[in-house]
Amino acid sequence: MSSKNIPTAKTFCDAFLSSYCQARACFTDARWASFNREPTGSRNFSRLMKTRPGDVRNLPPETTKLGISVLADVAARLGLCWVKGEPMTLDIALVEHSATERWYPIVVAIEHENRRYTFEHSEIPKLFSVRCPLKVCITYVESADPRRGLEEIRQHLKNRFDLISQIVGEDTRTEYLFLVGAPLVLSDWYVISFLASEGPGNKSFCRASSTVGCPFSRLIVTTDSGINVIPPTLILPSVKLPLVPIFTRQPPRLHERLRTSLSH
Repeated sequence: MSSKNIPTAKTFCDAFLSSYCQARACFTDARWASFNREPTGSRNFSRLMKTRPGDVRNLPPETTKLGISVLADVAARLGLCWVKGEPMTLDIALVEHSATERWYPIVVAIEHENRRYTFEHSEIPKLFSVRCPLKVCITYVESADPRRGLEEIRQHLKNRFDLISQIVGEDTRTEYLFLVGAPLVLSDWYVISFLASEGPGNKSFCRASSTVGCPFSRLIVTTDSGINVIPPTLILPSVKLPLVPIFTRQPPRLHERLRTSLSH
């Protein structure tokens, strides 16, 4: 298999953020809030994110005009095929269109889980046990202040990676991408990515910078007094902030961050 057909963690992340913002734009803020807080909110979000290609009837009404779910759109942007079924109980397996067998070899393995507990105790170990060049795990935090949830997830995946690394190795070029969203309060995403050769180490979740261009994202700025949220109306589309860990001992002050960003 040619390496040019294998997406990197960055390529996947960029495609995902674009697809997510496209879907989010189909909702008003009021409808988005009710969509996530309905008794079937978890199921609603799963339909939005991972309805299979061609299954338009299962999409939320708001996105039927798109005719595609977020992750199905990602697969299309990457030029990969979403295989039928759930091989090895994976939520989604992507292969090249030229693959001679139904789901083999897997190019991208994806796990999407609304519930944190299942994500940490089932989905993370599963991805660490699968062999393929890119593995993606997606879940959510529900708090207005995501720091605690993100740190708990980071520590859990580090522990799991360290444990399996004592038993079995894998191709050092294998990439991992962990995406954590905060859809109930914000439309923001946080990311950790790493190579199998290095592991998660002491990396912390960073806010995915591509969401700055999404009209429904909020700019998260860490200050001495905690996390501040700037409404979308105050975000200039031309402002491009670097990936900045949200855990930092001496965070830059808000006016310094904005002044530096606008000067570039």
